[in-house]
Amino acid sequence: MAILLSRIQDLGLDSAGFKLVKSVSELPSYDEDSFPVFVKPVNSAGSDGCFRCDDINSLQSRVESLVNAENLLGNINTRVMVQEYIQGQQYVVNTVSLDSNHVYGDILEVNLEEVDGTPVYREISATDIDYNKGVSKDIIKYVSGCLDALGVKNGAAHTEVRVTESGVKLIEVNFRLMGPDLYIDAFSFGVGYSQASLWAESIFEPERFLSRVGVSKPKKMNFAMVYLRGHKAGTVTSRIDLSKMRRLPAFHSLRQIPPLGYVTENPKLTTGDFGIAYIAHDSKDVFENTLMRLKILEHDGLYGIRD
Repeated sequence: MAILLSRIQDLGLDSAGFKLVKSVSELPSYDEDSFPVFVKPVNSAGSDGCFRCDDINSLQSRVESLVNAENLLGNINTRVMVQEYIQGQQYVVNTVSLDSNHVYGDILEVNLEEVDGTPVYREISATDIDYNKGVSKDIIKYVSGCLDALGVKNGAAHTEVRVTESGVKLIEVNFRLMGPDLYIDAFSFGVGYSQASLWAESIFEPERFLSRVGVSKPKKMNFAMVYLRGHKAGTVTSRIDLSKMRRLPAFHSLRQIPPLGYVTENPKLTTGDFGIAYIAHDSKDVFENTLMRLKILEHDGLYGIRD
């Protein structure tokens, strides 16, 4: 990731400034105006180890705890990234490319909650994809520049950006499908296709795929992928309250439900440990009401969890 960010910056595209460190002694001399900064492992996923630091003591403590520790993917953090904190609305951008032609399958607005410095994804919601106007135009122009600069010609890419007062700014880009779930039934219902089905189309039906290049696509309906949250770490002992969620009017489907006896140590991770709910509806009011009621159910406890 650091190599990619350096490449982006060398080509004049705006992205978060960063520093890779192996120890606290390698940290630059930050003054008060440098904060907040963001710390994360170089090679992990699911918000593992990610933390917003608001002062030098917090930064030093976080770096000490991460360096040489094992991360979510089983890798040892030989280095960690200290990154400029970007203030602005975050978006997930999923693309598929064929011969350097980029098709934008999803531009998803992120509802991100910070809990004690840790970013917690609540849901990602579909937006209109418009090549000619609005925030999507700016995102498409910027992300296309990043993909071209990095030599992305074929395959899937998963990019995260924030839209700031001065424009779009890169957080990271990954040459893979979005995780942790791309349920085709839900995405087909709410969006029209999934990133995975677009990738398959680029291989098996390239002419149809290329016909999508540069074509604006209003969202099919109000659609969100909700990362369900358990109220605490522990062992899942019951799932009976999930039935209340299934009766919500915009509920579509539920994936990756944790089995009884499942043990979670960190409910803040964006790995879908407590399941992923898809909600979709053509009425914005019904959609938003369902999302609000779902958050209330989460707060009250969708699962029985024993310490």
